[in-house]
Amino acid sequence: MGNLDELIASVTQGWTDEDWLAARAAKVAMQMESEMIALAHFMVTQRKVLGISQRELARLSGIQQAEISKLEKRKGNPTLLTQIKLRDALVGSIAPKMFFARAN
Repeated sequence: MGNLDELIASVTQGWTDEDWLAARAAKVAMQMESEMIALAHFMVTQRKVLGISQRELARLSGIQQAEISKLEKRKGNPTLLTQIKLRDALVGSIAPKMFFARAN
């Protein structure tokens, strides 16, 4: 086996459509897990930068504190609206004002 393409070809030789579907599903699941890890890391890091608690983030975002806790532990499945609300609270117009207000 001289290269990666040859290795992949030898491993997948004889795969059925069902095998390929399962491989695609596994790839999507890994991508989703990676995104959850990144979201959790971003939330915790940004909260610390801003010096706010989960309770304060809940107040700013309109997301329940229990949901924020779950997301930071990589549990749950946030909707796009939840992700937007969290982003707006952590980096939107509110967050910079809070950061600079605390710095003074």
